[in-house]
Amino acid sequence: CDWSSDVCSSDLFRRIRSYEEGKLCLELGRGTLTVYGDDLKIETLSARRLTLRGQILRTDFSKE
Repeated sequence: CDWSSDVCSSDLFRRIRSYEEGKLCLELGRGTLTVYGDDLKIETLSARRLTLRGQILRTDFSKE
C-alpha cells in the first residue's frame, strides 16, 4: 500500500474472503489480510491484481 495516497494494490491475494462497508478481507498464500477504512471501493480486479481506493485506517494480518 502507498500510505501517502488513498490507493492500495495487492498482487499476492488468492481470493476475496469478504467485502463489506468499511472492511475488505483477502486470503493470501500464508494468511489473511484485512483492510479497514472509509469509502473502500475495489477499483480494479483481475486474476492477478486488486486495487482498492478509499481512506485506509488500518490493516491486520493473521496466519490461518
